[in-house]
Amino acid sequence: MFAHLILTFTCLSFSASIFADWNQVQKDLFEFSKSPMEYSKKIPRKSFHSSKFSDQAIARNFVDIKIKEREACQQNTTLSQNIQPYAAPKPNDSIEFFLQKKLLTKNIFELDKMNIHSAQLESTPWSGDYWPIASGTLGARPFDTEFMGFEGWKERFDYFLENPLHKILNRPDADLVKQLSASEKFELFVNDQNSFLTQRMWLEGKTYYDKTGSVEDWMGICHGWAPASYMTPVPKHAIEIQSPDGRFKTKILPDELKGLISYLWAKNPYQRVHIGGRCTEKEPKENEEGRVIHDDCFDTNPATWHLAILHRIGLEKKSFVMDATYDYEVWNQPVVGYELKYFNPNSYKMTDRIDDAIISYHDFKKDPYRFFRSKEIKKIIGVAMRVGYVVEQSVRDHEIEPPDYNEVIWTDYQYDLELDADGNILGGEWYNNFHPDFLWTPVDGAIPHSPYDNMIDVHAWSGQGPIPEAWIPPAVSSHYYNGQLLTPIIYKLIELSQ
Repeated sequence: MFAHLILTFTCLSFSASIFADWNQVQKDLFEFSKSPMEYSKKIPRKSFHSSKFSDQAIARNFVDIKIKEREACQQNTTLSQNIQPYAAPKPNDSIEFFLQKKLLTKNIFELDKMNIHSAQLESTPWSGDYWPIASGTLGARPFDTEFMGFEGWKERFDYFLENPLHKILNRPDADLVKQLSASEKFELFVNDQNSFLTQRMWLEGKTYYDKTGSVEDWMGICHGWAPASYMTPVPKHAIEIQSPDGRFKTKILPDELKGLISYLWAKNPYQRVHIGGRCTEKEPKENEEGRVIHDDCFDTNPATWHLAILHRIGLEKKSFVMDATYDYEVWNQPVVGYELKYFNPNSYKMTDRIDDAIISYHDFKKDPYRFFRSKEIKKIIGVAMRVGYVVEQSVRDHEIEPPDYNEVIWTDYQYDLELDADGNILGGEWYNNFHPDFLWTPVDGAIPHSPYDNMIDVHAWSGQGPIPEAWIPPAVSSHYYNGQLLTPIIYKLIELSQ
């Protein structure tokens, strides 16, 4: 249905300043050697820290929300693989399931010869807002200065109730239409006269508010934005729309269309694959070295992570979404690139030469994780990796998407890899508990869908004038019964925005 839509992304320019400060990473490794337990509790260094999340997030229900999202992602996903002992990858760490193909190699020497020590996507996923539930998700009015002056879900919701869509439309000031929310503009577009879509937006926040008395600012639809950012083209310019009766005309801005796309990917089902994400403990048990010993909370294994990012980013040049349960700044972020160096696990000295970093496990006398190693381990090597991921941006009122707008954060991870006698990767250990532990992506070619999609003839509307009357009943029904958008309509808007 949408084969004619060519995917084109905004290119990201990588400067030398992006790459890791290896001198600082070397200091970090020496710090780990002195006290693995203290170092394991540090949040990894980042090139920039987000301000939208509070340090208190983890102490509240932050982890609970992540777990619920992951459970939804993992539904109807089954794997058949025997559980392996120690720190080897577990059943839902299946790298071939995640890559959707047979693994090219898991041999460290073969990977080293492929010259993929650093890699970036040829084009980057686009930055967009995470549309916080505390502001009404797409029901927020970011261009209404009075609305933006309120704090908290309750104040904003009360303002919405006092100034509903029909009341605004009855005012003589036509410019007020420009201040409507993205969902309200869409309701005008498809003649949703009862605002079923916007009601859905506010209802989600009301559910949390009625239960806890507040709605956390960090809750939003980043789980929709993240896959959408690399599975769909970035909207390039505003689209003029009008209501079916022709009374109202306005524009859906690029950032508003990004929101509609993100909502589509957040609420409409599609096929996806994942690895990791079993832990349901807020404070998993640790040993005296700071290593998590709760079996379900160790994932994703460093071996799985290493093979996933080198194959997916390094070889295939495809993004994926990474999440770190206990790092509140890494929540469903699309990965754009990485750079790695090796280090010797005995001396902790970094090097570009694999032969200088690999040692016999027999010679590794001060291994803080010796009780968790694979029985098959013969050699071991350390890896220091800097990972880049796209972050969210606030909604703006520009009508043309600016070039190089996307914002990327880079963060550092250190781990080791356990090897057999031939150099095949068996497992590994993280040197920090704040690491990626849930990786996921839509399957190649995935498109979200709605039960009402087949009722839309996407070729019946050229993009000029009102939509066909036949589109209105299925669009409104989808809002009312499912709280979903119709995929053909959203993809038609994406096409027009190019």
